[in-house]
Amino acid sequence: MSDSFQPNSFSQMTQNEAKEEGAKRREEAAQQREIMRDRIIYQALSQDAQARLANLAAVRPERAKKIEDIVIQMAR
Repeated sequence: MSDSFQPNSFSQMTQNEAKEEGAKRREEAAQQREIMRDRIIYQALSQDAQARLANLAAVRPERAKKIEDIVIQMAR
């Protein structure tokens, strides 16, 4: 009867679980930030402006993100 339990395997499992949990929390926080951004943009811009921003995002996403940042700063 050979026992395949290794002392380090348990600590490695808990370390891996902690890493996965941390990654999951970071992902959830990023999703929450994105939801808040969308809400602020929705409240601050008219539907026409939102449509223009969406069109810009399709062509130049980095430029649209900068404009969103400016709108969010102005809304605060």
